[in-house]
Amino acid sequence: MVCGGRVEILVLALDGQSPDQARIVKMLGESLHAGKAVYLLTSIMDLAGEDAVETGLGLVAGNDIDWGSLEKRFRDTKNIKNALRSHKPALISAGDARCFVQPVDLPRCVYIAGAGHVGCALAGICAILEYPCIVIDDRGDYDR
Repeated sequence: MVCGGRVEILVLALDGQSPDQARIVKMLGESLHAGKAVYLLTSIMDLAGEDAVETGLGLVAGNDIDWGSLEKRFRDTKNIKNALRSHKPALISAGDARCFVQPVDLPRCVYIAGAGHVGCALAGICAILEYPCIVIDDRGDYDR
């Protein structure tokens, strides 16, 4: 970065064939729709000598915990509960491993900038998923 800072970005692809991930995603959706407080837990471990990481997933939904494939060092409810108290994203460290604790919430409203073909398709998906959405476009043809 020009300012001398450093940023790490984790892009995590979910594997539809993984029983742990499928179970966690299903529990996440059911818990959100039931109105429970939901937190996704992602463990991140640097692989020695490689520019890569190994990840694991877990979930806290209300009083239920599914450790899934979360790194064993983070399966301590005391540390997790401490991170949940702020209701904000948190990063827990244990040696060379980290655990990202991320609150997950249903969007209150989806704002779509532009009523072009992509915006219209996205608005259609929001309608199917029953998410309220607002499409913003400055063209007169789209005034309502």
